[in-house]
Amino acid sequence: MHLVQTNNLNTELVLCGEQTYLELLRYIFSIETQKSYRSLKGDSGELYYLTIILAINEQIVKFNDRDNSLENFIFLNDITTPLISLSQKSDFDDRIIYELESAIRFFEFIATSNYSNLLDSFLAKYHISHWKDYLWSIYVIIAISKNEIGILRKEVVNNKANCINASVLDEISIYYNEVIKYSAQDKNDRNTNSDYRMFRNKPIILLQNGDYFVVCVEFLIDKLYNSLYFDFKSITQTSIDINHLFTSEFSEKVLFDSYLKKCVNTNSVAMSEDDCIKNYNPHKRELGAPDYVIYNYSSIILFECKDIRINGEMIEKHDYETIIAEYKEKLFEKTNKRIGITQLTGHIQSIRNGNFHYITDINGDIIVYPILVVSDYKYLGQGLNHIFNKLYKESIIQLKINNENNLPLVVMSFLTLFKYNKLFEEKGFEFFINDYINHIKYGLNQVETFDWYMSEHYQSDVGDIVEHIIKRLLENEKQRYSNEQ
Repeated sequence: MHLVQTNNLNTELVLCGEQTYLELLRYIFSIETQKSYRSLKGDSGELYYLTIILAINEQIVKFNDRDNSLENFIFLNDITTPLISLSQKSDFDDRIIYELESAIRFFEFIATSNYSNLLDSFLAKYHISHWKDYLWSIYVIIAISKNEIGILRKEVVNNKANCINASVLDEISIYYNEVIKYSAQDKNDRNTNSDYRMFRNKPIILLQNGDYFVVCVEFLIDKLYNSLYFDFKSITQTSIDINHLFTSEFSEKVLFDSYLKKCVNTNSVAMSEDDCIKNYNPHKRELGAPDYVIYNYSSIILFECKDIRINGEMIEKHDYETIIAEYKEKLFEKTNKRIGITQLTGHIQSIRNGNFHYITDINGDIIVYPILVVSDYKYLGQGLNHIFNKLYKESIIQLKINNENNLPLVVMSFLTLFKYNKLFEEKGFEFFINDYINHIKYGLNQVETFDWYMSEHYQSDVGDIVEHIIKRLLENEKQRYSNEQ
């Protein structure tokens, strides 16, 4: 916690979380080892360290929001921590399996596509013969360090029964005496610890005695899939567009479509973007087809999917306007181009005006559920749905769409589609969204995200597929291991 004494001797109390230790570690690695130093012992040493911790805490909880809005503060507090928020801690095991399954599908995708050369470069970087060596090593380390920060004994790490690949471990580790610049002087300087970039890339410290220290288990989970984007970006020497590969080709076409396909209720009709284009191919100047549509006689659900990355340096500014500007550029509008939310309102306008050409027999007064799906759950901080609904309403008003059957915007992540596909298939999205909309009408409930709401009220389906996913990871591994001996 951070304590500040005011002039009238009252005390202001600001609570801080686990980020303090991570920030302290970031400072420690930015300092070059000195040949001479002064040892602090006893009370003076404790006071010195307490002063440092209090200063770090003060820095962590400083936010800038000119509106002084509680909703904005909650969002800033949730989105600026590099560790997982309280709204996502209950998903710990589910997130591991989600990241693992996404990674397996990604490697299978590039292994059987025109990107096989990229896979070869990835294997060379980690000095392994198969991508499963990478995933299994990370998965086992996560299992050993299970949701805690601590020491991995060298005896455990080097135990052959655990099958942790030494090359993988070495590649994701920092040596205890490395010096890493605290932050970047310009945006092109990538070899610094801005937004904990180096800790995210190498979330383990190799200690002097040969043991290992886990910097942050959340960063380890990201190494399964989410961080692969940066790995492949760093090894690409050709004209291959890595961003297009990860977002348009894999995330939005492979993952997103397959998740929603499993969520469709039997009483509804589902159409992917490709299905929509088969019915009507929009002209260049027209709004493109929706990413996914689910409809029945009484309602239509419009989906827009976005795989985005928010600039870490912008988040570190702790400034509401700066951060929201980043979100708006990626999820609302950019240089008069409709993106995300405004794509949804554009389709709603087409439905109300009777020119939604993808479904010819749709009723112009049908109930519309607009859903924005964001790939990375970590960007959906508490309060974001409330903030985005303000933008959504602004767009509705600007487009002069007057109809009571336009429901509020709902923002959710891939993780929620992954976790609750059986529930969505059984009862339909409408059941849960209607319940959620009623729930957030009252008090601070309005800042709750749909992801948080589902986690708090419903049991995930992930436990049913864990064994299957682990079997996929280990498939043919015994035979391959024998052949390599």
